[in-house]
Amino acid sequence: MSEQLLFPDAVFTKDEKEEAQRRRNIESAGKYNKEHPDKHRAACRRYAHEHPDRTKASRKASRKKKPEHYGAMHRRIQNALCKRNRAAVIILNMRRRSAKLGIPFDLDGHKDELQKRIEANTCEITGIPLCRGEGKREFNSMSIDRIVPAKGYVYSNIRVIAWAANSALGNWGEDSISAMICAWSDRLQALKGETL
Repeated sequence: MSEQLLFPDAVFTKDEKEEAQRRRNIESAGKYNKEHPDKHRAACRRYAHEHPDRTKASRKASRKKKPEHYGAMHRRIQNALCKRNRAAVIILNMRRRSAKLGIPFDLDGHKDELQKRIEANTCEITGIPLCRGEGKREFNSMSIDRIVPAKGYVYSNIRVIAWAANSALGNWGEDSISAMICAWSDRLQALKGETL
C-alpha cells in the first residue's frame, strides 16, 4: 500500500519515496525467494556467472565484515562434504597437489574404490584404526601415501595410511623405516632386560 494512501496530507521527498519503494522491493523479493528457493538459487548462480567481478568483490566484502561467521560456515560445509564423500575431497586435493608438483594423477576414475578403502578406516601399513577427526591432526589421522613418490597419485601407487606413518616414510620408503624401527625395538628390549 502506498504511503500517499496511508498519509494523504503528508509530503514525501523523492529520497523518502525511493527508500520506501526499495523496502517494498526487498520485502516482496524475500517473500518470493522463500516461496521459490530453487528459482532464487538459479538466479543467483546466473548473476554470479554473468558478473564474476561484482560477485567476487561482494563476497570478499561480506567475509571481511564477518570473518568469524564465514570461517565457521566454511568449516561446517567442508566437514559435511568430507563426511558424505571423503574420496571426492581427497581426489580434489590430490589433483591440485599433482598439478603443483608436476606428477602423474589418475584418481578420478577410482572414486568408489578409494571411498571403500577410506571407509575401511584402517591403516594399510600398520593396521591401526584411523581417526577421522575434524580440525586438529592426530598421529592416526587418515593420509594418502604415494608408495613411490615419483610415480605420483596413480591408484596402483597409493595407500590409505596413518599420518604418522606417512610422515615417517617421507621419501625414504618402508625398508629404511622398518630397519630403524627394528633397531629401536631391539634397543628397547635390551634396555628393559638391563632394568629387570
